[in-house]
Amino acid sequence: MKIRNHRTTKIYPLILLLFITSHLDGQSIINGGFEDNTFGICEFQMPNSYYNSKITSIEAFSSIPNNDILKENSCLPLGAPNQGQYNGTAEYLNQYNGTTGYTALAFSLDQEVTLGEEFNLTYYDKAVLPDGTYLLGTVRVGISNTPNDIGTLIGTSNSVQDVWNQRSFTFTSPFSGVVYITVTVNDPGQTNKRAVVHLDDFELTPTSPGQWSAQTSGTSNTLVEIDFVDLNNGWAVGSSGTIIHTSDGGANWSGQTSGTSNFLVGLAFTDLNNGWAVGNSGTIKHTSNGGTTWTSQTSGTSNTIVAVSFINSNLGWTAGNSGTIRHTSNGGSSWSGQTSGTTVTLRGVFFTDANTGWAVGDGGVIKTTSNGGTTWTTQTSGTSNPLYRVFFLNSSTGWAVGTGGTILKTINGGSTWTAQTSGISSILRGVHFVDSSLGWANGNSGVILYTTDGGSTWEAQSSGTALDLKDIHFVNSNTGWAVGSSGTLLIGSYNNALPVELISFQGEAAPNGNHLTWRTASEETNDGFEIQRSKGALDWERIGFVEGKGTTANFNSYEFIDNAPLIEQNYYRLKQIDLDGKFEYSKIVSVYFMEKNKVSIFPNPTSGKLEIIGEELEGSAIKILDTTGRLIRSLILSGSELDISDLPNGLYFIQINQKGQLLEVKVIKN
Repeated sequence: MKIRNHRTTKIYPLILLLFITSHLDGQSIINGGFEDNTFGICEFQMPNSYYNSKITSIEAFSSIPNNDILKENSCLPLGAPNQGQYNGTAEYLNQYNGTTGYTALAFSLDQEVTLGEEFNLTYYDKAVLPDGTYLLGTVRVGISNTPNDIGTLIGTSNSVQDVWNQRSFTFTSPFSGVVYITVTVNDPGQTNKRAVVHLDDFELTPTSPGQWSAQTSGTSNTLVEIDFVDLNNGWAVGSSGTIIHTSDGGANWSGQTSGTSNFLVGLAFTDLNNGWAVGNSGTIKHTSNGGTTWTSQTSGTSNTIVAVSFINSNLGWTAGNSGTIRHTSNGGSSWSGQTSGTTVTLRGVFFTDANTGWAVGDGGVIKTTSNGGTTWTTQTSGTSNPLYRVFFLNSSTGWAVGTGGTILKTINGGSTWTAQTSGISSILRGVHFVDSSLGWANGNSGVILYTTDGGSTWEAQSSGTALDLKDIHFVNSNTGWAVGSSGTLLIGSYNNALPVELISFQGEAAPNGNHLTWRTASEETNDGFEIQRSKGALDWERIGFVEGKGTTANFNSYEFIDNAPLIEQNYYRLKQIDLDGKFEYSKIVSVYFMEKNKVSIFPNPTSGKLEIIGEELEGSAIKILDTTGRLIRSLILSGSELDISDLPNGLYFIQINQKGQLLEVKVIKN
């Protein structure tokens, strides 16, 4: 069983139309004269569909005036070969009168397609006339983004007969949003006759798992690097001193004032407050309040700084032109030079701890240090291609990417680097892994690659853009972002929708701990759910297990109480485990918990209204501060509700004076 996270985004209907015409070419559609007959809503799941498609209505209509349409609708399989898998079925009775035109059966499905995404369409059909003959002619399949339009041809097939025939077509979506797939059966010899047409087992699936969709960055400037500290808070930098920020996972991005017009090409955040952006002319910008204000630091070089890596709020390194490497041990208050031993441009730098780091650059150069940069030594990359980015999971396992589709991997800290087959020749500029198996790389011409086996095999994902992509960053296996030219900003995943539907997962603070609840619509070979907790949504620990229901098509509810939560912010996720040991992760939820006899505030993040729980809080003085410490609001608490829906999205500090004891809670408004 796999977890399928229920989508809460806008749903677009997929209309699957069967047209039976009296002309072989099938190129003209007569609009008007419809007998539009909706004969009920037949809702059922298609369990093996990537998108969790659901038939919401079936309609029969005709362009032939006064055409007699009889139809029969069934929510059960009609007997096609895969009837136990998809359950999609319907039939109708059609009469021709010799007039040029068509009669159509339309299936409305919950569905969404993305520009440039490749799909497979499969279904079964058969038809029979009362005299036992069958429909001859050609099946034409097209795609359109407007109704009543045959659209662009994506394939043809043989005749519809009185036996089940599977239709299978692969196409690339030329648009995003509503899609109309038209199936037209042409037979000029069959007029003034009735035919019963059966349709079964519809499935529309992308050819590769994962989906990318655009977010509105609010800028047309090139974005070069992106960094998130959790599921909600992220930043991106780019040309003309651009810095943008989100506090709601990218639903909204807003500009921040960098104080420079220089091209910013590197970015690193260690927490919600502390971050650094680097760029041309030795530029280093630093924030200690999440980007509300950015101040300049003295880098000690005029060379372009291309990359930056921090392991905490004090220890950091930069790399750039002419082999430049700079280091700070005090958060950037002062920077000092280190000897890299090369004069080439270093384009990537990455440290896993205070001692161990790597820098990569032009000519396939890879430099490493085991003493915090006091000395740098050369590693053999096996390539002369420029390397643009380096990423390590730990001191042993890492990857580097570059021009010519270069991907290198090491499992021994770089003592040996092994080339991996990317299957492309484009420049790769970004690479990120969430564990030793699952990772992504991206680059020019909208290329996004992913691997589920540590890079032994790489496959393409459809980005929906042909623009150059510059960086990629994932916070977990379900959620990541990519940035690139012209303000391109994408959000994507490995697998957004899988064969079991997790329709809700929530958490809230309670007097006896944090209360987690979740609900499934169906399960298949589900052993159970491992509950995992993290302080920063990066490192996870198991805190419990709840048994699943095996295989069931029924709705089921689950709960778990974390009796010993972390003080302040807690992040939770579910690890759903199959009976065969395979597993998938759910989305992440956060719960803010205060010690007993203190205060809990939830939900956090919030869209506006907060509940404040604690002992003897009535009449307590409340102050709301922004990240600079500026007082936004002061009030006396009456009841348990605090409404901040009128405040702009961002990070706030709620201070509560409880009988002389000052309590402070960080709250994210999104």
